[in-house]
Amino acid sequence: MTPDTSPPRIVVAGGIGSGKSTVGRLLAERGVWVIDADRIGHEVLTDPAVAEAVEGRWPEVVVDGVVDRARLASIVFVDADDLRRLEAITHPAIREGILEEAARHPGEPVAVELPLMPEWFGVGWTVWVVDADTDTRMERVLARGSASEDVVARMAAQPTRELWLEAADHVISNDGDLVDLAAAVDKAWRSLDP
Repeated sequence: MTPDTSPPRIVVAGGIGSGKSTVGRLLAERGVWVIDADRIGHEVLTDPAVAEAVEGRWPEVVVDGVVDRARLASIVFVDADDLRRLEAITHPAIREGILEEAARHPGEPVAVELPLMPEWFGVGWTVWVVDADTDTRMERVLARGSASEDVVARMAAQPTRELWLEAADHVISNDGDLVDLAAAVDKAWRSLDP
């Protein structure tokens, strides 16, 4: 049997404030093409068809065809049904955008920073879950200027820690400092044998 020599495909998943973006930066320093799913999600909301679908459900968050993301977030992160409706509108386009961008880098290692469960990705993708305790995550997000009630609502809307860990091929603990995180990323990277 011929060994698989294709470049690594990594999903860097985890809850808000876990350190996905920092892991993404560390991977980029190693030559990995990093795709930010949040960026693609923001781009998807600028698509006129998506904005129209959002306006059909939440007319108060769209002005002149532009989705007010903060206002939309204030609605969907406190109501699970609204969040599911938004995901039904946006997730197909986000997934397509991620996979299209990954396909543009066939000879390179690729990582996706994903604040969602990684079920979109199948064979050929390795799931790294960045894990940190709730207090640490809360402190990090508050330090970025978010209001505590917004952080609590977003955390409550995300999968539980147990679900994240079940989805992981590799868990990267991020309760320490940047040196510890870099060492954990190095260990996970070496396990891929790229």
